[in-house]
Amino acid sequence: QSRECASGVGECGASGVEYKTCNGVLGWSEEYSGCTAVPGEPSPEACDHKDNNCDGAIDEGTEIVSYMDNDQDGFGVDSNPSYSCEITGGFSTVPGDCNDDNDQINPNMTDLFNHQDDDCDEEIDEDAPAVSYELVRGLNFIGIPYDTEMSLNGLEDEIGPELSFILYYDYEKGKFISRRPEDNVPDRELGPYEGYLLVVKSPVSLTLKGKEREDSRMNLHTGINPIRLPEEDAGKTIVTLLNEEAYSNVKMIVYLDTSKQRFRAVTADMPEESGINKEIKSNEGYLLIV
Repeated sequence: QSRECASGVGECGASGVEYKTCNGVLGWSEEYSGCTAVPGEPSPEACDHKDNNCDGAIDEGTEIVSYMDNDQDGFGVDSNPSYSCEITGGFSTVPGDCNDDNDQINPNMTDLFNHQDDDCDEEIDEDAPAVSYELVRGLNFIGIPYDTEMSLNGLEDEIGPELSFILYYDYEKGKFISRRPEDNVPDRELGPYEGYLLVVKSPVSLTLKGKEREDSRMNLHTGINPIRLPEEDAGKTIVTLLNEEAYSNVKMIVYLDTSKQRFRAVTADMPEESGINKEIKSNEGYLLIV
């Protein structure tokens, strides 16, 4: 008597025949033996849905780990990884995406000042553009970057005890307001491109996070406009600016001469020695008289 038999696992598996033994008058043996199957030789495991090395496991250590990448930015979300022999559409082998619905958010991006984690490092706005000032003892004129979310109270806290007072222009009241930290003056948000006068008791560093706006249009009011000039105007001289069509309604520009600690008022028809060829810096504040 005989029956089919097998030996080995996976790709090493082979089939053969085994037999019962005839014991004469005692009849056939109860057990089969002598399987003729000869197992094959194992080979290195490959990702082909087979057990190539004949250890009872399939594709172990050869599968590609990929991650869902809905926004197709090259980074997938860490949760629910997929294990397969090939990468299919909508997946990436690189994890780390913290927002898979926005291709502008992934570990390869630069953090912007937009109150979200652009580079997926679990920190917000830490590498955002910033404007730094080295405030000198006495009078300082600064300009506020666009999209700086800070109030006067926040500015006072940022400067600290060295601050004597802040002078700013209140458009609703049409006049300048002098504010000391100890005064009970209502708080207000710092406006983009506004200018502020700061008086400090001793040198102090000040950094304000913000970014350049996409357009440089400024809403100038009749009268005095304390502003921070757009980045595109940096490097120009005041006379160049006053002769541009965009500034044709500006009658005078006032700026702080930090070397002499005094204000200079400049018009387009003034001589060069008046400061008319002073180069404009993007982190300075200016008074535009319209």
